[in-house]
Amino acid sequence: MSDALNNPPANGANTFDRALERGLANRLTLIVGPDAHARNQELNDWLASLGHESLRIHCSPEDDPRACPERIVEAFASAGIIEPVTEAIESADDCLEHLVQLMNCLAAFPGELVVVLLDYRPCEQVDQVLSFILEHLPQQVHLYLLSEDVPGLSCIPRLRVRRQLQMIETSAD
Repeated sequence: MSDALNNPPANGANTFDRALERGLANRLTLIVGPDAHARNQELNDWLASLGHESLRIHCSPEDDPRACPERIVEAFASAGIIEPVTEAIESADDCLEHLVQLMNCLAAFPGELVVVLLDYRPCEQVDQVLSFILEHLPQQVHLYLLSEDVPGLSCIPRLRVRRQLQMIETSAD
């Protein structure tokens, strides 16, 4: 699969775009590999051509990974999907309260929404937030996660069995 993504067929068809398009039938599309982040511009171009609402969340590897759950919630608030968070998310209960509110708002969201999480790095707090989101994600919302490695999210085996997971592997060629 990696070779096909890095060397498009001679007929001009863009295999990576087709793989991204297939991800709209899933809760989670993982774009993994050493050059997953290099696919960012192609992902931007594809998102622009879609016509769906999209939200990009950047969790920089230089940042404290414990701040990423708050950044995820704040990104949805900045996009107007949920009410702005006025207090710091200091505990798991605070985070859960905001996540429940987020899931309720997403369930009422009119139309398709593509959420892209860039620069994913494994971290217990982020993994818990993402697992909760993926377990409760409404059908019209699709999460695309770019990472160098396959994440160890607890929900991945369930998503795989339910055929709600697509993995796009990239290589550094």
